[in-house]
Amino acid sequence: MQKLAIDCAPLVSIITPTLNRAKIIPDAIKSVLGQTMTHWEHIIVDDGSMDNTEDVVRRFPDHRIIYINRFKQRGISDARNLGLRLASGKYIVFLDSDDTFPKDSLAIRVKFMEKHPSLAMVCGQGDVVRSQKYLRALEKIDPTKKQTRFSHNASDALVAFKKLKTHKARYHLLLEENFILTGTVMLRRKVLEKIGSFDTNFVVAEDYDLWLRVARNYDYAALDEVLVNYRRFDDSIYLDARKKKIHLKYVRLAQTKQKPWK
Repeated sequence: MQKLAIDCAPLVSIITPTLNRAKIIPDAIKSVLGQTMTHWEHIIVDDGSMDNTEDVVRRFPDHRIIYINRFKQRGISDARNLGLRLASGKYIVFLDSDDTFPKDSLAIRVKFMEKHPSLAMVCGQGDVVRSQKYLRALEKIDPTKKQTRFSHNASDALVAFKKLKTHKARYHLLLEENFILTGTVMLRRKVLEKIGSFDTNFVVAEDYDLWLRVARNYDYAALDEVLVNYRRFDDSIYLDARKKKIHLKYVRLAQTKQKPWK
C-alpha cells in the first residue's frame, strides 16, 4: 500500500497505556511510525512508571506522539480513558506498550471502516510472539506439550464469525467467548461517546466489557487480516493460576452485566 499522508486533524487516535516498559515500548512506537497510513496521533499514557520510560519516549521527535505522565498509578482502564478524553481522531485503536502493529494495520482498518459506515467496530487476527522466559514457564506447567515461540491467533470463534448472518448472532458469539485481541480493534469515536469508556471497576477484562457493550448496541466485523503482533512475557496472567482465576471472575461479570437480547 502507498503511504497515505494528510495535513489536518488526525484520522486515527492510537492509545497506549504503559507502566515500566522502557525496554520494549520503543518497538511499539517504531511500529506506529512505520505505518503506511500516517494520518494518526499516538497518545501514550504513562501510569506512573518508575523506570526511564519518559526519557525513552521523548527520544522520538515526532509531533504526532503525545506523551502524558500521570506519576501516580491508577490502572490500565483509567489510563486508556484519559487517552480517550484526549483523542481527536475519527477512529480509535489501542496498542499495548509490549505489542506492535504490522505496517498496513491502520490502513487496512481505516479502509474497511470507511467502506462500511454502519459498523461501529472492527477487529481481526493477530500473531502471538512468546518470550523465551514465557516458553520456559509454559514448559514447567506442562512438560508434555510442545511449545512454539510464534503462533497465529485464529480461534474457532473467529472462524465461526464468517458464517453468521445477523447482528444478534454476532453479539451472542462474543458473549460466549472473548475472541477479540485489543490491538486489532478499531472503533468509531462517536460510538464511544454514546456507549461510554472503560469501566474502572474492572481489574482485568475491562476490554471485553467494552466490546460487549459496543456489540450489544451496534454491529461489528472481524477481518482475516493480521493486525497486531501480540507479545507474551513471563509476567502474563496466563502463567499465574491466581491471576487466571481473577480474570475469569471479571469475564463472567462482563457477561452477566449484559441485558437479554429482545
